[in-house]
Amino acid sequence: MWHINCYFYRIGARQLNQISKILDDAIAAHEEENFLQAADLYLQILKDNPNQPDANHNLGLLSVHTGKAREGIHFFENAINSNPTVSTYWLSLLNTLISLKELKEAKNILEQATAMGHKSRDFSKIHHFLKELKCRNNNEISEFQLTELYSFLEKKRFKRFQTKIKKYSKKYPNSIKLKEAEVQAFCHFKKYSSMCLKLKEILALYPDSLKHLLQLGSLSLKMKEYDQAISTFSMALKIDPRNPRTNYNLGVAYSAIHKFKESIAYYEKSFLLNPENAETLISLGNLYAEVGKIEQAIDMLRKSVAIAPLKFEANFNLGHLLSTSGNYSEARKYFFRALEIYPKNPLTHQALSSLIDYKSDNTHLKKMEKIILSEKLDTKSEAIFNFSIAKAYEELGNCEKAFEHYKTANLLQHENSDYCSTKEKQFFAALKDLGSKVKGQIPIKLPLKRSLVPIFIVGMPRSGTSLVEQILTAHTKISGGGELKSLSNFGNLIIDKKLLYSQQQVDIFRENYFQELSSFAGENTNFVTDKLPHNFRFIPLIKLLFPESKIIHVKRDPSATCWSNYARYFNNGSLEYSYDLTNLVDFYLMYEDLMNLWSKNFPNTFYDLNYEQLVSDCHTEIRKILEYIGTDFEKACTLPHENKRVVKTSSNKQVRKKIYRGSSLAWKKYEPFLGNAFDRLPKFYTN
Repeated sequence: MWHINCYFYRIGARQLNQISKILDDAIAAHEEENFLQAADLYLQILKDNPNQPDANHNLGLLSVHTGKAREGIHFFENAINSNPTVSTYWLSLLNTLISLKELKEAKNILEQATAMGHKSRDFSKIHHFLKELKCRNNNEISEFQLTELYSFLEKKRFKRFQTKIKKYSKKYPNSIKLKEAEVQAFCHFKKYSSMCLKLKEILALYPDSLKHLLQLGSLSLKMKEYDQAISTFSMALKIDPRNPRTNYNLGVAYSAIHKFKESIAYYEKSFLLNPENAETLISLGNLYAEVGKIEQAIDMLRKSVAIAPLKFEANFNLGHLLSTSGNYSEARKYFFRALEIYPKNPLTHQALSSLIDYKSDNTHLKKMEKIILSEKLDTKSEAIFNFSIAKAYEELGNCEKAFEHYKTANLLQHENSDYCSTKEKQFFAALKDLGSKVKGQIPIKLPLKRSLVPIFIVGMPRSGTSLVEQILTAHTKISGGGELKSLSNFGNLIIDKKLLYSQQQVDIFRENYFQELSSFAGENTNFVTDKLPHNFRFIPLIKLLFPESKIIHVKRDPSATCWSNYARYFNNGSLEYSYDLTNLVDFYLMYEDLMNLWSKNFPNTFYDLNYEQLVSDCHTEIRKILEYIGTDFEKACTLPHENKRVVKTSSNKQVRKKIYRGSSLAWKKYEPFLGNAFDRLPKFYTN
């Protein structure tokens, strides 16, 4: 229903003081609901000046408020005739006509207002309302029939509902309310694809229906159909460009497809329209962090905590961001706040386990042990707690106790995993076949050379790839992209034969990939890192798609690498092979075999970097790396612990330390408990 806009207009400075005073008194009486006195004062003004627009308009409002809407129309028309430039006079008349169901007259008045140049959002809403109302009046089922339908849904009499729907659909094929009832039924059965189709039917009839555009857009987000969501929300934004939720949802959709610049722009607009929405602040903060805008990210998350101090996500995300940027003391404060809100959250306890000095205070360790003994936890949560407790005992020097918890944690993870070593071996075989095809084919024609050069940092997880990225991004010409999934997703589609690397596909992928890289590039950036370790699998594709790229393969002591994987909880579930020592060693051997094949078939394609040599003689090794990349040496690269960028991997605390030796020997403390698990691994190797 449309409501009267109750704006009281006052006479300008040029009007007589006496009339101005009377109008002030009338407005005061009106606001205090002393309607008789207000009416007398408005009429007193009109007696001497019957065309005074403000008095006419306000008397029209008074007439509507006292149930005399038709009398109000006369006064609104007088106000418009006296001063047709004031939008509120027109809106008051339009709203009154709509409330009286004088739709034809309302349409005529709207056309006159539009001709006078009135085109604000309020006029646009009335236009769409009248358009939809006209359609509905010609095609709608009765309220009685609609109530009957919804009662069948409520009582779960679905066959009866379907029978009635078929009957009414024939009689009212364009009924929006009937189609909405079908949408409700599909929602009940979680038939989201059918919901989408029905909403599209509604929008085919009423393309400017904001309500249904927003509903379809939200459903598309839920179904991860991001292009559809973007298209739908963009149409909704044309109708209501200042809707903060629509802008927010566009930010979500663009973020999901890694178009971060667009996503940030919509999040920022949503924030400007509604600066008190903690959800927007959290999302904007996380995305700023994603593209390396650390100060803005922390600022947004601080604001979200200020607005919603009891919101778990706000406190946890701020703690996480402070931790990954090296501010451990303040990070602990927000993690403890998060625990006050959600005391048994396993990820918060895990985050704290890497920040607490258990040698000086083991209170947190005792709390975690109490939780796993007294609480009924799901398998994943129990595994996370065991990883965290193991970390605490490792710090306390009790390796036997630590190993017990590492073993329990991995057993729980393994039980909850659908990892299949046979499928993994088949995948590696398919990778070799892909490499052979790439090697034997004619090079694909590439578009013009780009100004940005990707640097792929590959190897086994926990081999030192995060440290290498931190070293490189300390350089003024190199920005960090972190662990980008684009190449891996593209490669997996090719392996699964769901995509061919045709000329068209290469062009599309390169364009999208460089757009993603540009989100992380600074003003002076020449290179952007892509540090997804598992990209070692797709080195032939990298050579094919990005011949201008640089590839750094980080090698580390095999036993140290495997143990480091076994002793870590990986939140994204991408390293399921690491939950079982046999599977872990198998994977390592397949990795080494594949890298040897790539080295043989694609010579001089990548740079082999030995982690142990890097930490032993960092200045020499860093100079070699930068020479391979093709950029000048900068001293800041030898001080990666001073690099303030966010590190999102589980190595975030290690890379905050000065480059140090000895980390590859840490696994030996657990050698007595490993049996012969690592016997198949190659011996320690150097260049």
